[in-house]
Amino acid sequence: MGVFRKRNILLATAVLLTCGGAGVAWNNVEDAKAVTSALIAPPPAGKLKEIRQTEPVIQIQEPEKKSTQITTPAPARPSVTMPPGKAVTNLDYKNGEKVIYLTFDDGPGPYTEKIVSVLEERGIRGSFFWIGQRMTEAYGHIGREMTDAGHVIGTHTMHHASLSGKSKSYQEREIKDAIRAVEKHIQVPSVYFRPPYGAMNDMTKRIAADEKQYVIYWDVDSRDWNLAKHPEKIIDNVLQNVRPGSIILLHERQQTLKVLPQIIDRLGKQGYSFAALPKPK
Repeated sequence: MGVFRKRNILLATAVLLTCGGAGVAWNNVEDAKAVTSALIAPPPAGKLKEIRQTEPVIQIQEPEKKSTQITTPAPARPSVTMPPGKAVTNLDYKNGEKVIYLTFDDGPGPYTEKIVSVLEERGIRGSFFWIGQRMTEAYGHIGREMTDAGHVIGTHTMHHASLSGKSKSYQEREIKDAIRAVEKHIQVPSVYFRPPYGAMNDMTKRIAADEKQYVIYWDVDSRDWNLAKHPEKIIDNVLQNVRPGSIILLHERQQTLKVLPQIIDRLGKQGYSFAALPKPK
């Protein structure tokens, strides 16, 4: 039964009930049937087309599309004494806890959100060292969501430059420009710094100290950047060298993303827990 016919049946019923309620008497049953038939009968084809053309169009408004946000509450981060400018390679609290730190270099990039999703699914917070020249408004938005959720974002120079042997002015420019670029976009202070390739000298340390930057090295090198064809070796490099307090060096690469769930799961089975870099005192 069409929509138009259903509507007329309801209208006919309403007319009969209204007339009856008002005291209108039908002369006979045939009169009532005639009125009802006239109301129920569909209009001529031409008239139906006219009616359909004038019927209002119901528009369904699409829900507003919102960006996917990281919503897991940020856990409390412990504090630890770290002098600015001094390279930190391990953060063992000497309290028996098997806490380790996953750190990721060379972002932001196409794998940033996917890596964060792997961490978030397991309730883990990571630490990221970003290159200043890669910062954009979009990555700034992602970075703000990450820091709101408890992840840490540090700097990795402006152009991924090797600083060892470079002049003071060159190093200052690379370090300071990166800090400004990252902070401008993520809108939170960035106090952690990792020199690309781990290359730095005494001048680098003095500049970092002047900028109140905490230099984060590592004691576990996954060598993931060089193992795209052998990702299983990334896992071995981590598992064979990890210890309580380890800072694990990883990169925002496809092969890293591929093995990251296995690294986390296998370390978890060994009793390790994971944290973002602690707040410096």
